[in-house]
Amino acid sequence: ALPISPTKKLVDDIETNLVTQAGNFAVAGGVANVYTATLPVVLSAYPTGLTIDLKINVTNTGASTLNVNGLGVKAIVTKSGALIQNDLKVGTTVLLVYDGTDFRLLANGLAQKSSAMTTLLDNATVTTLAVINTPVKIAGAYSASNLVNFTHLAGTLTFTGDNQTKILASLFLSVASASANKLLGVLFAKNGAAITTERNTDYFNTAIDPHSMGFTSFITLNNGDTIEAWLQNETGTTNATVSQLQLLLREVR
Repeated sequence: ALPISPTKKLVDDIETNLVTQAGNFAVAGGVANVYTATLPVVLSAYPTGLTIDLKINVTNTGASTLNVNGLGVKAIVTKSGALIQNDLKVGTTVLLVYDGTDFRLLANGLAQKSSAMTTLLDNATVTTLAVINTPVKIAGAYSASNLVNFTHLAGTLTFTGDNQTKILASLFLSVASASANKLLGVLFAKNGAAITTERNTDYFNTAIDPHSMGFTSFITLNNGDTIEAWLQNETGTTNATVSQLQLLLREVR
């Protein structure tokens, strides 16, 4: 594998995207209906897709707002609109996602949620892309954590829950192409088959120079279903190296 030397901008991008994609825990401050939170990474604005695991400090009594890192007050809403009393219960942890306008409540923390995370850190293993437009599992020595109703083996996350479950899958990675002028795409794979309807692509003008890529998707899982992160070359057969990767799965209720 060719060596990769991340620039400061890339490191900053990685840090920001880890916040955006991976979910972040914070204990709420403020009072009922007017909540605040502080995340450890400095952000200049709310990135669309920002996810937060927020532990509620006081039960809400109606429509509520959240101000993260002093970036400004945003409404917390559900698919039905503004919150109603007891949507946020003291002591529970809720999952919020910023949609570009509001924080959407995806899980209210009243029951244990299925979750899993697998990562690659300082990975030098080459992913072989031998056939154009043919995605393969990203190669490397994976580690895993936060496994609830999931098992992990070598980057494959297997759902062990009893009921059909909707999952928010978030993927962020840093990848370098072995040659210039290549278009690479990242995808999720379910049960060993790429989900080709949703993917993220980036064009590599130069070789070696790493790019940060990532996206989120909703995926429905049944017992025994598997999820993996895959990569494809859409303009050739040049290999690539994913030096950093984080794949997070969270149940949505």
